[in-house]
Parts: sequence; C-alpha cells; structure tokens
Amino acid sequence: IRTVTIRTYSNSWRRHRPPRSAGPHDTTEPLSRRRVLRAGAATAAGLAAGVTLPSIADAATSSDPAAGASGPAAGVALPSIADAATSSGLAAGASGPAAGVALPSIADAATDPAQRKVVLVGANPGVQLFHRDVVSAYASVWTVDWSTHGAGAAIVLWHDGRVRVLTDHPELGSWLERTFTRFFPEADGLPWPEPRIERRAVHVTNDLARGTHARAGDVAVRIADVLDRRAFATDEFDLGGRVHSLSLVTGPSAVASIEVRGRRLPGQVVRSGTPERPSSSAFVAVAEVWRF
Repeated sequence: IRTVTIRTYSNSWRRHRPPRSAGPHDTTEPLSRRRVLRAGAATAAGLAAGVTLPSIADAATSSDPAAGASGPAAGVALPSIADAATSSGLAAGASGPAAGVALPSIADAATDPAQRKVVLVGANPGVQLFHRDVVSAYASVWTVDWSTHGAGAAIVLWHDGRVRVLTDHPELGSWLERTFTRFFPEADGLPWPEPRIERRAVHVTNDLARGTHARAGDVAVRIADVLDRRAFATDEFDLGGRVHSLSLVTGPSAVASIEVRGRRLPGQVVRSGTPERPSSSAFVAVAEVWRF
C-alpha cells in the first residue's frame, strides 16, 4: 500500500503534495526506476515496505533513542509521527514541542488525529511493474470489510496511460480510486485520466503467508513469495491535501504479475533494501485502517 514533511517517502513517498488534477497529465514523463530509486523509495511498497522504511519504522518502534535521532538527521521529522501516534494524553503530546517537534502545526494543518474517525477497514495489496526502466503497470487491489461507502472489493489498474476500476460495487470502487489510489505514490508521475468503471465480480485471496491473488473480468493480479512482515502506522498520510491516519501490516514480496486477457503485462518487480529489511514494488497488506 504508498512526509510530516516526510519529503523522503513517496514514489518518493511524496504523499505530501498538492492535490492532483483529475484530468490526464500528458506532459508528465513516465516514472522511471532510476528516478524512483534516486528519490529514495522503491515505489509501491512505499511507506511500509519501501527503501526508506527502515528509518521510519525503526525510529517509530525502537526503544533506542539513538535510532529515533537518525530520523531528523536524515531530514525526516519522525518524532512527530511517533509522538502523535502513541501519545495517550496531553502530557505526552506536550513533550513534542519541548523536543523540537512542531505538533501544533500538525494539529492546525489537519484534524486532531485523536479525533479522526474510521473511514475504511480492509486491505490494499499492490504491485508496480517496471519495463525497460519505466513503470509499465500498476495494480491496486482492495478488499473492504467496512467503509463509509460500503463493503466490497476492487482492482484499480493503470496501464498504457489508461485507468480501469473493476469492482463489484461501482460507488465503492469509484470512491477508492478518487480518494485513495490516485494519490498514492505509485501513481505519482503517471498520466492519470478519469477511470473507466466496470462492474465485475471480484475474487481476492490475500494473506501474509501465501500472498495475494485477485481477479476481476479479464484482469488477474498475483503477488507471491512474501519476504517480510512489518507493521506501520502514521498520522501524516496526505491524500491530495487531506491528511489521514493509516495503520497496517505489510509484506514486501519477491514475485508479482499482472495479466489482461490472459496476457502477462511486460515488466518486473523492483527489489531493494537488505536481507534483514527487504523492500519491493510488490507487497501484501492486511489489517489496514484509514481514519480521517
């Protein structure tokens, strides 16, 4: 699945960016693997499974102060994430400014995270493929157990400059694409026209042991060989200027494919990171909760 002014996470985890126009971006060059890796993240795995994750996750979960200190040194205000996400009261929150963390500005920029309401519970595995150093396809798979727009499933597919939303509930599928997927870092830099909404039965199996298999209509998405399992949470996930809270468990994966009409789309998964903390442009996700 993908700033506190964490400029380092997006496709570069630039989920902190101006709202994206709903129309096509014909002047935007394709997003190449070199640009992605140079930006510091390996695409879809982004926030939870991306290259820059170790600095985020380690600082957010480590009990070693030295680990947290590495975040600001790298230009990432990680303490503000940890403080906002774990604080259980005013006393804990007040320690933020004393530590040089501008928590008031976060509260001013968006609603108080503690007051945010759950808007979606489900899972959102995804895969981004690269062919000849350029993004060739991106699939965002959704299973929604509950949301403000109902329950159901959807596959949002970008390929060859077109966007398709295959879903068993068109209203839900449209909401997932326009509220979430189009603002994910995987979509950053891609021409993103208005999608074609297709009512199709969607079948998804998804778990951290075996990976993800999703199909709808003539589209099939497979993610396999899960390399790691990691938890992540943030209160600073920017979706087109609307800052959300997100928590999930993700599993960067070694193998993935996207098929259309029985033909496998060109491209391969990009892997990086270390054996201890692998990253990939394909990932499984479970236990996903969005709040706004």
